[in-house]
Amino acid sequence: MRSADGHLELQLPAGWRSPGSTFSRQNYALGPSGEEWATVKSSNKQDYRDLRSYDAGWQRLMHDWLGSAPSTSSERVLVGGHPGPRWEIVGTSPDGVRVGYVMTSVETETRFGEVFAWTTRSHFPERKGALADIANRLREPAASR
Repeated sequence: MRSADGHLELQLPAGWRSPGSTFSRQNYALGPSGEEWATVKSSNKQDYRDLRSYDAGWQRLMHDWLGSAPSTSSERVLVGGHPGPRWEIVGTSPDGVRVGYVMTSVETETRFGEVFAWTTRSHFPERKGALADIANRLREPAASR
C-alpha cells in the first residue's frame, strides 16, 4: 500500500489488505480482524524545518482531534534504517469512537513520513505491538528518491 502521493510504501503483513478505497483522501490497510487499520502520509522535506517539527505538528493535530488526549513520550526507533520517534495516543474521535494509535514519524532522503496504525480502545493493549510493527515495513521505493 502506498501513500497518496506514491512516495512511501507500507509492505503489509500476512492477513492485511488494502481495500482500494480511501479514508480522508489517504489509502489505508485493514488488518485481519477487521478492527485494525493503518495508513501512511508522505510530505516533502522542503516543507518542514526538520523531523522534530514535523512530528510535533502531528502530535498537536492528534491531540486536538482526539480531544486533548494524553500521549506517551516518544521513543526513538529505526524504520528501514531511517531514524524517527514513535509514540502512542488513546482518546475519543469526534464521532464518539474510542481509539488507540501508534504513531511513527520517519525521515528518508527526500521525505518525511508518518505511519498511523490504530484500533479500538478495547483492543489497543493487546494489539499495540503489532501496530508498531506495521511502521517497520515502511519503504521508500527507489523511483521516488
